[in-house]
Amino acid sequence: MKRWRSGCDGMIAVNSIFASLAVGLLALVVALADRSPLTRTCVLLLLIAFLMFAHASETITDAVERDDVLMYQRSHVKYNLGVVLVLTSIGLLLWSQEYRYLSIIPVVGTWNPWLRDFIWLLRKPKDQWQEYLKGLMSDDRENQ
Repeated sequence: MKRWRSGCDGMIAVNSIFASLAVGLLALVVALADRSPLTRTCVLLLLIAFLMFAHASETITDAVERDDVLMYQRSHVKYNLGVVLVLTSIGLLLWSQEYRYLSIIPVVGTWNPWLRDFIWLLRKPKDQWQEYLKGLMSDDRENQ
């Protein structure tokens, strides 16, 4: 089995976990927080993140159905963006509750690997991109 296909079940599970986190935080913020512009921004980011995770999972299932590694790769763009949005919203929520120093941690934490990977997947340096695709297309037994 190709490496990208063998990772699909795990990625769908990870997307589900993050989607649950996003919607749980969304419900908490809507129920408990004020209606300030900062809170409304957090709600928007969490809603978009939830949609990114749901769409990423759908893209993975479509990729498997069509045997399309590029479609699978596009799911990673959505996944990484979703994680960045969730962590940024957590940082903004902490900031709004006056946990100024703590709010820096989730925002800075987005850099490695999620924001960095998101940027890399969008820019796709040609030489590195070909190596990345070659690795995804390799047989699982070759990687052991």
